[in-house]
Amino acid sequence: MMYLIKNNSIDPAFNIALEEYFLSSFGDEFFCFWRNRPSVIIGRNQDALAEINMAYIKSHNIDLVRRPSGGGTVFHDLGNVNFSYITPCEKSDCFDFERFASPVISALGSLGIEVKANGRNDLTINGLKISGNAQRMHRGRLLHHGTLLFCSDFGYMQGALNADPRKLQGKGISSIKSRVTNICDHLPQAMSTEDFIAYLERHITSYFDNIREYKLDKSDIDAINSIADSKYRTDEWTLSHMGKYTFQNSQVFPYGIVRLGLDVADGKIRDISITGDFFGTSDIADLCDIFKNTAHTPDAINQIISHIDIDSYISGANNDDIIGLFF
Repeated sequence: MMYLIKNNSIDPAFNIALEEYFLSSFGDEFFCFWRNRPSVIIGRNQDALAEINMAYIKSHNIDLVRRPSGGGTVFHDLGNVNFSYITPCEKSDCFDFERFASPVISALGSLGIEVKANGRNDLTINGLKISGNAQRMHRGRLLHHGTLLFCSDFGYMQGALNADPRKLQGKGISSIKSRVTNICDHLPQAMSTEDFIAYLERHITSYFDNIREYKLDKSDIDAINSIADSKYRTDEWTLSHMGKYTFQNSQVFPYGIVRLGLDVADGKIRDISITGDFFGTSDIADLCDIFKNTAHTPDAINQIISHIDIDSYISGANNDDIIGLFF
């Protein structure tokens, strides 16, 4: 049986958890369209700090969530339409991108837009990317999900994904930046994002012979939120890293130059140096020792700094100055 999940949530952690819930807890096939408020979604095997501008996403209230599938980092907002397809699958024939892209290509073709599959997992219009796709296997079931750039804000996208490559050196998988375009700019006639989603639902569900609507009840929502709270809303999951990396940052403050260097492994700070021409009454080496074996996450760093007198180590510094150096 194929079910069309009705999901109106725009919470990225909830929506990623929803996919996990239906992938791992059911045996039927499911299809779902969904949107997120402004958010950055990073691939399972990526270094978060290499992909994003942490200061930008924090100042613009952009969510950061790590998904459990591979692939690159993507920016979501309400002008981006996401789709998920969950189905039983044997490993030998699962990772067939064309199989899952065909209904989308057909739907856009019916609107008068010529779309082509490009590379391993992208859809393009005139060579410009409109969709990236990723997959995940779990106990004989496949999750295939993708993005559709309908009318996204590319200014926010550029700001959020513009990481400084000088700060981080590591072994994570970096995203391949592509030139992008919005689908709405290629439509013969204008339509709203909501109308676009409704059209996609009608067109793509026509591919399936027997499809029913699935409305989330309280037990579903509670179970999905439980997954989100224990995994996708945690720094431990979102800011985890594969392998080792080094991180460097420096800034000129009114009280002097402060330079920070980190060696990180398995998400924890293994070595740290803080240097500069600042003054302080306490030994800076003691401050470095406090940070060793701490998780390289905003919450963990903030927890330490909130319990020490940072001004005694770096005269004139405040907590926000130093936390900012770590990311």
